Amino acid sequence: MGGRLNLRHLANHYRTENNSGLYPSAPQQQPVESLQPSRPSPSIPAAPTQPPRQSVQHKQPSDSTTSHTPSSSFQTQPTTEPVLIGGMILDINVTPTTLDPLVIEPMEESDNTIPGNITYASGGQARNVADCMSKLTAKPFLISVVGHDMAGNFLFDNWKSTGLSDQGILRGQNIASAAICNIFDGQGELTAAVASVEPIEKYLTPDWIENFKSKISSAPILMVDANLSALSLEASCQMAAESDTPVWFMPVSVTKSRKIAPVVHNVSFVSATEDELIAMANAISGGEAYAPARRVSSRPVESFFEMLKPAIWLLLDKGVKVIVITIGPDGVFLCSKSKSDLEQRLDIKGNQPPFSKELCEAVDRTCPTGRVSGSSRYTLFSSDFYAVHIPALSVLAVSVDGAAECLVGGTIAALCGGLDVMQSVAVGTATAKFSLEIESNVPREFSLDKVAVGAGYLYSRMSTSIGPLTNQTQDHAARPTQNKRNNLLLYQSNK
Repeated sequence: MGGRLNLRHLANHYRTENNSGLYPSAPQQQPVESLQPSRPSPSIPAAPTQPPRQSVQHKQPSDSTTSHTPSSSFQTQPTTEPVLIGGMILDINVTPTTLDPLVIEPMEESDNTIPGNITYASGGQARNVADCMSKLTAKPFLISVVGHDMAGNFLFDNWKSTGLSDQGILRGQNIASAAICNIFDGQGELTAAVASVEPIEKYLTPDWIENFKSKISSAPILMVDANLSALSLEASCQMAAESDTPVWFMPVSVTKSRKIAPVVHNVSFVSATEDELIAMANAISGGEAYAPARRVSSRPVESFFEMLKPAIWLLLDKGVKVIVITIGPDGVFLCSKSKSDLEQRLDIKGNQPPFSKELCEAVDRTCPTGRVSGSSRYTLFSSDFYAVHIPALSVLAVSVDGAAECLVGGTIAALCGGLDVMQSVAVGTATAKFSLEIESNVPREFSLDKVAVGAGYLYSRMSTSIGPLTNQTQDHAARPTQNKRNNLLLYQSNK
């Protein structure tokens, strides 16, 4: 299932009028042509490497019929491709054609079936991010697993149609592909869901990932999603840390977001909803002191940020460099300990970054580094903490599924193209807008010109915030402060 960008209430209006099926079968896509991207870029540091832990021997699950096994046939030469590790999941979406609320009850009569639409789509956060990046003409390398069953064949064939490498995708006759069945009511609301994603944890092992260590070592960035097992997450992050490759962590869900706790010291980037952020903070702190935050529409967005400050600070204090928090129709909060982290660029470890020169040049013109403007600047008295509010573009949302992955995919693609962090998140936010307008997880194509224009518009309307965020006590973390002078975003100057 695609990642959600907290916009379901916006999607309801459209789904009420258009109930012909939420998700069409995934379209066949044309191979992506190789590109000649532009310039090198200064380095953004990876998260600090911790002392090596005692090594653990991991064994690949026994499956005599796997299509790929460790051998000399693997391409191990260094590349400049970003590497993504995580799930490929078949989305099975069930939607009744009636507008009446759907009630799930045991069938007692033979005529209890109702008419509706059943559609299939390629999903999984890592897969969706990679797909989005390919539509923006990047060349990501995906490490994942699918079986030779119906779901696996659907996912694998769709992946091959992108023209991207399938070398990192483990296949096996005895592997049951991951799938999720989503049941929606006539109003477009998710009524029930049944997921089977255990094959990702079981077969996407440290041993399989180890085959691609050279790719991780030479990659400008590694993205991992929380569908991985704890051992695979730790192994992946450790491989990246050994070569100073920054890691982007996608939490997948509130429950799985807690998997960040053992690896947070090796994570440079995190993207999350507010609920996932709170869950990560509680997992890292080992308690439940960080209370859920709820946006009150009648109050300014700054007050919502105030509620999230303690959890944000905890992740930054543990070594995370950049946090992207999605806040639905209000856009995103982009946070870091210092402004310099948001203005740095990835260390591209090869000759040229695999991204569109045209898009990067267009974004560079509309989003000049270090020249964030906006109607308001919010400041306090030091630069211990830096936050930027990026508004959302206006959109009539059709489906929120896949929007989070498109935000991350657009951001990572732009980073790999040589743009700085702040520019790249503007690109990602603009990219997510186009995902919200369609029913599938990822649009069939993107207009690079429209993405660049949207990014420029957002960049010019960012509100930057500089101020101290001292380490809060756990008691204080449960509720927001009301002191305006201590509020990072409420003390305003009109510069």
